[in-house]
Amino acid sequence: MKIAVIGEGIIGNFVSQYLSKKGHKVECISPEIKVSKKDHNRDNEKFFADSNKLKSPKLNKNELLQYKSETEKIFLKESSEFYSLELGCEMGLSRYWGANLAYEALKDDLKNLKLNDEEISFIDEMIPFLNVQSYYKKFNYKNYNYKDIRNLKSSVVAIYENKLKKNSFLGFDNSEAIFGNRKINKYKYSKIDGIVLKIEFENSNPRLLIKESNLIYKKNYDFVLLSSGALGSYRLVMNSFNLNKNIFNYMDKLNHHPLLTSICFLPKVPYPENYIGISNMDAKFKIENINIFINFIPLESALRIFKANFLKNVKINFLKIWFKKISNFLKLFSEFLIIPIWILRRLYVANIYLPSELSASFIGCKDNKISIIGGLRSDFKKLILIKLWNNLLKVSFFKGIYFLFVKPLKVSLGADLHYASSLSQYTNPQAKLKDHKNKSKLIIVDSSSSSYLPTANPTLYFLARSIRLLRDL
Repeated sequence: MKIAVIGEGIIGNFVSQYLSKKGHKVECISPEIKVSKKDHNRDNEKFFADSNKLKSPKLNKNELLQYKSETEKIFLKESSEFYSLELGCEMGLSRYWGANLAYEALKDDLKNLKLNDEEISFIDEMIPFLNVQSYYKKFNYKNYNYKDIRNLKSSVVAIYENKLKKNSFLGFDNSEAIFGNRKINKYKYSKIDGIVLKIEFENSNPRLLIKESNLIYKKNYDFVLLSSGALGSYRLVMNSFNLNKNIFNYMDKLNHHPLLTSICFLPKVPYPENYIGISNMDAKFKIENINIFINFIPLESALRIFKANFLKNVKINFLKIWFKKISNFLKLFSEFLIIPIWILRRLYVANIYLPSELSASFIGCKDNKISIIGGLRSDFKKLILIKLWNNLLKVSFFKGIYFLFVKPLKVSLGADLHYASSLSQYTNPQAKLKDHKNKSKLIIVDSSSSSYLPTANPTLYFLARSIRLLRDL
C-alpha cells in the first residue's frame, strides 16, 4: 500500500520505519526549515515575551530558538499563559530532548495496550533501553545504594550506550547518543520536504494538498497517518474538515502536566564524575489521593547548562574570560575540599509531574491559526501548592529525600512539552474521526487523539500506542 505519514517527529519517524519494514511504500511529508548557525537575535521582543517565566534552560538554546521563531512564521499560533512549542525540523521536539522512558512507571499503561509479539519486538529493536544506575555500576562505582530509598527507581533512558562519550554533555547537546536527537534510517522510507495544507477525500481515498517549495499539488494515497503532534495535528484537522469553531465561544481541552520543580539533597545517592546529565532516578508517590511522578536530574548538569547559555549570550569578551577564570578556580578549589564536591554530587533537580486532570488549558483554531489559553484547576493553589506539597515534604523526609525549598517553583504551563487530547473528542478508540465513514483511512497516531496522558514521562507510551493503532491497517 501507498501510505503518507504527515510529520517527521519521533512518532512520525517511528511509524514510517515500522510500515517500511512491513513492505509498504511510505512517504513522510514534513518541512525541513533551514536556520542560520549564527546566534539568534536576542533583541526580538516578541519572541522573548515569556522570558520571565520559569522553564528548562534547554529551551533557551540559540538553535532551538531559531527553529521556534521560523516555525511560527509558517504554522500560526498565539498563546496566553502557556508555553507552546512546535519545531519544523528533523525529529521535531525530540531533537533537543533526552527521552526518559519511565519504564517502571508505565508498565501498567503498556500492558493495557496489549501489544503483540511483533510490536514488542520492533520496540525492542528500535529503542535503546539504558538503565542509568546499572550503567554507573559497570564502572565499579561504589555508592550504588539508591535502592535504600523506597519508591526510588533507576531511570531507564533512551540512550545508545556505545555512542556515549566520556564527559559528554547529555541533556544539553544535540547528541547522537540520545534516541530521537537524530533521524533513524534503519528502514528506508521516502521523504517529501513540504507542508500539507489540507487533507481531502476523493470517494473513500485520502488526498493531500501539498506545498513543496513554490509548487502546490495534490497527491492520492491508500492511507494517511497524521503525526504532527497535539498542536500541529489539531490545526490541520480543524482546517481540513470544517471543524473550526469560533474560538471565543468554544475551545477544546488540551491536556498537559502541571510541573513543579525544586532542589533536593539525597545523601545516600551520589552521582559519579562522569554522570548522565538527564534523569538518573524516578519516583512515584500517591499523596492526597493524587499520583505524582518525579525525575531526579543531577544539579551539576543544570548548572553546566546555565553556564553554557551565559557564555553564548554574553557579548563582552572580558566578561566571558573572567567567568571562565572564576569557574576554573572554583572547580580547582573544590577538588582540595572534600565537602563541596560531596554535597554537590548529592544535589538533584527534582521535576515533579502532576496529573493532567489538574490542568485547565484549552485550544481553538480559526483561519489556520491555533490559539491556546493556559490554566489550572481552581483549587490548584490550595490543594497542590499548600496541602500536597507539605505532605510530600514530610513523606520524602522520612524516606531520605530532603527538599531544600520551603515552597516549590511552578514551571510555566506547557513547558513540560507533553501535550495531548486536542482531537480526542473527535476521534474514536482507533484514532479515526468519528461519524465520517469516508475518513476511515485517516489515522491520527500521535497524542492529539488520546484523552489519556500518563503522569509519568509519556514518550514510550505514545510510541507503543502509535504502532498499536496500525494493527488494523
